[in-house]
Amino acid sequence: MGAAAGESGHWDATRLTPPGYPFTVVGVDWLLVANASCNTSITHSVKVFKGTSATPDATPTNVQMTSITPFGSGATIPVHFTLPTPVVLNAGEHLFVAVEMKIVGQQENCLALCVGQPGQADRNWWSNAVGTPYAWTTLASSGIPQNAVVTATGSL
Repeated sequence: MGAAAGESGHWDATRLTPPGYPFTVVGVDWLLVANASCNTSITHSVKVFKGTSATPDATPTNVQMTSITPFGSGATIPVHFTLPTPVVLNAGEHLFVAVEMKIVGQQENCLALCVGQPGQADRNWWSNAVGTPYAWTTLASSGIPQNAVVTATGSL
């Protein structure tokens, strides 16, 4: 799943809910796909933030962000970001991992999707903008019912 023409720099945000609270997040991971139009070596950014709604905030606060140039070869490439400061999620809070979707020439970075599994309609969000305020809409509302392969590491 990647950006369409005119959407380079938009963000795909995945909402993650921990197995219990409080939960301390120390890192996040996502999976990129390589194919004819998807290039796994495109430098892109990731933003990590928390919220209390199923929808990401239009203007997220306390954002941890980094720019990453993935490396590796193969059909899929795992990417990891160790958070500079752990994020503590308390009852009712969700973690959002927003991956910047870039187009460079005829190539783009593409997130792997959980194919063959039913998605959750309010799990993945599209920013509809390069910068804040974001006008988030679900991927499901754009006809993409699957969820992106995005995870968080941490502990209760």
